[in-house]
Amino acid sequence: STSTSTSTSTSTPTTTLLRSMTTYSQQKFASSFPYCYGGMFIQQIERNAAATKVYCHQMQYSSYSVTTLPILDDNYVYLLNDSASKEKGVVCVDCGSFEPVNRWCKRNNDSFVDKVLVTHHHFDHVDGIASLVDCERHHNVQILGADNARIPNQTHAITGGDMFELFDGQVVVDVLCADGHTKNHVAYHIHSPHTHEGGCLFTGDSMFSGGCGRLFEGNATDAFKTLSSFKSLHPSTLVFPGHEYTLTNLLFALDLLEHADIATSVTETSLLQALEQCKNNLEKGIPTVPTTIAHELQINVFLNATSPAHLRQLLDAKLAFNNRSNKPILKFSPKPISNPHTTPVTSLNA
Repeated sequence: STSTSTSTSTSTPTTTLLRSMTTYSQQKFASSFPYCYGGMFIQQIERNAAATKVYCHQMQYSSYSVTTLPILDDNYVYLLNDSASKEKGVVCVDCGSFEPVNRWCKRNNDSFVDKVLVTHHHFDHVDGIASLVDCERHHNVQILGADNARIPNQTHAITGGDMFELFDGQVVVDVLCADGHTKNHVAYHIHSPHTHEGGCLFTGDSMFSGGCGRLFEGNATDAFKTLSSFKSLHPSTLVFPGHEYTLTNLLFALDLLEHADIATSVTETSLLQALEQCKNNLEKGIPTVPTTIAHELQINVFLNATSPAHLRQLLDAKLAFNNRSNKPILKFSPKPISNPHTTPVTSLNA
C-alpha cells in the first residue's frame, strides 16, 4: 500500500492551546511534547493565513484509493474511487460539507460523486448532501442511509446486515448496525469479494481512534454490541472514523489509568507509544487515521470494555474528563495545496 499526504510549503508556526490538563497528563507529556509547562500544553501546528498544513491524505488499497478529506473543525469525509478504471464516479462516505467535496472532484479527473454512504443523520455528516443533489455535476448521485426520516434526499434505504457491491463488483460492502451514538447508525465494511479479512471500516461516530461515540440516542448495550461487532473483524482491518479525536482520547485513557477506579486492559506503555505517533503525525500535517482493529485493541479502552455496564462507566468518566479539560483545537480547512510528499501508510499507526 502507498499513501500520499499533501501540504503547503510556506506555512508559519502558530500555537494551539490545550488548557486545564491534569497534573498527570502534564507530567507524562513533558518529555514527549517540548511545549508543556505549568497548567498549559502548547501544541505547535504549521499554519498560514490561507491554508492549514493538513489538506488531504490519500492511500491506495486493493483496486481503489481512499482520500481522507478534512472538513469543518475536525470532521473527515472519505472519497473512494476506482483507480483501475477510467470511470469518474466517486463514492463519498458522509458528506458533511459540499464545497470541499465538489472542489476535490473538480481537481481530480473532473470527477463526480456517484454514491454517498451515510453513517448517521447528524448535521456534520449530512449537511453537504442537499447541495450535492442540486449540483449538475453530481445530479445522479445516490444517497444510501438507514434513517430516511432524518437523512436528507435519501434514495436507497439500507440496514445492518445488508450487502452490496461497488466498482463493478471489485469490492463488497457489508452494512453493520452501529447503534449507540444515535439510533439507525450504520458502519460500512468494504472488502474483497473473495475474503472478509482486512478491508476498510468506516465507523462514522460509533468508534474513533482510542474512543467511542457519545450516546445521544442509544444506550450502553447498543454501543457495546456495536463495538463487539468491530472487534470480531480481522485485526488488519483499516478503521476510518468520522473525526480527528485521537489526541483527546489518548489523553483521557492516560488520565483514566492514574485517577479512575475503572479497570482496563490497556497499558500505559501502549498509550505513550500511540501518543508519540499521534504527535509526530499532527506535527507533519498527517491525519492520525486510518488506524487498525489490532491497534485499537491495544489503545482503545472503550473497545476493551467487558460489558455494557463497564462501557457505561468509561463513557461517564470520559464525559467528566471532557468537562474539566478543553479539547485540542485541530481545525482543518480544504484550501489550495502544493508540494506533495509521500509518507508510508505503515507510519500512520505503527
